[in-house]
Amino acid sequence: MTAPAQSVSPWKHFCEPGNAWTRNPAPAAWSGEAGATVLPLLELSLRDVRMWTAVHEAGHAVTAAVHYAYVTAGQPSIRLNHVYVNHAQWQGRALSRGGQAHITFVSGIDFYDLAIWAAAGERASDWWLREEGLWTPDRGWVNEVCALGDRDNISAFDSRWRVAYTDAERQQCQTDGVTPVDLAATHADTDEFLEEMWPAVRHVARLLYTHGRLTGAQARAVASQYLTGSR
Repeated sequence: MTAPAQSVSPWKHFCEPGNAWTRNPAPAAWSGEAGATVLPLLELSLRDVRMWTAVHEAGHAVTAAVHYAYVTAGQPSIRLNHVYVNHAQWQGRALSRGGQAHITFVSGIDFYDLAIWAAAGERASDWWLREEGLWTPDRGWVNEVCALGDRDNISAFDSRWRVAYTDAERQQCQTDGVTPVDLAATHADTDEFLEEMWPAVRHVARLLYTHGRLTGAQARAVASQYLTGSR
């Protein structure tokens, strides 16, 4: 897969924390204090926060599972080891939740495959909010901010690539001799994948919601039920 041409930038709002850009503006209730959690700004039930988290991790997990299914000679360059989510809970005044889709990958993998894997969590949880009728600009912002670590991973996978939001950042990439990553185009390609595999993402998310953890083999078994062989 090759990186697509740059699209018109949707990044309108500079985000602190994170030193990144977002599509959505920060909520009026956001204090901007260092170390402050953004999760209460979701204003969702604990059940919905847990499912939102499960869908995010399921997006990563299914992307890795599908990549595993379509590599040649049974030698995957992305391998899902396990995926888990924690129970959402209130700890004092802070809402706590977490999860991870843990992978290993080999050097020489197509960089853009890794970029789409990293973006799949953010895009899946945004899709879920919209599908459930829960999406608002405030929740969209929280969804973006909670995925800034995934965006950082896109740059961390390969030092020759770097996410660039603005013309100035793209110019700096050229100065530094690295290739700028068009995150909006990456998200568009990720959305195409999720459209095809959305039933698998929802299925894996339901299992994560119920059981909390799946092995890579379990996630791959679920995803394989939805593969059409057309990829």
